Amino acid sequence: PASPSHCDTVCTNDPKGDDPDCDGLPSALEKAGWRVSFTRGDGTLETRDVVSNPALKDSDGDGLDDALEFAAQTDPGRI
Repeated sequence: PASPSHCDTVCTNDPKGDDPDCDGLPSALEKAGWRVSFTRGDGTLETRDVVSNPALKDSDGDGLDDALEFAAQTDPGRI
């Protein structure tokens, strides 16, 4: 038999589980959030604290799941 994938072993879609939306981020991290920094169009640097929705795989519906947004250090709450 094939080995289970990461999602198979971590994600059960159980609302009380560690990753109920199967996006690859633990719910605790989605709730706690992380800091992102980016350069605005006028050249100024902006830093903000962001969170994602632990019940949605893609919090802002832009096609990038929250784990990809975390890896890219982008805001999962803005398109």
